[in-house]
Amino acid sequence: MTFAQYSSAADAPALDAIAITPSASPLPRTVRGIFVGGAGDVTVTTWGGTSITFTLPAGALLPLVCTHVTAATATGIRGLI
Repeated sequence: MTFAQYSSAADAPALDAIAITPSASPLPRTVRGIFVGGAGDVTVTTWGGTSITFTLPAGALLPLVCTHVTAATATGIRGLI
């Protein structure tokens, strides 16, 4: 199987990742999940337009399609693409 044959379905593994700095601006790419290295809160805007805050432990993976990360006390935030 080549990389071109990998699925982009919601349950498929991520193919890339980006570092995220919380901001009111949209993410450079919509992400299919959020990883946090250090515990804390993360406020995101979902694909559906809902703004919601999650309290996550260190090393957590949030499998949620997001367009924005607007605030965070968590550290080491990465977006999975």
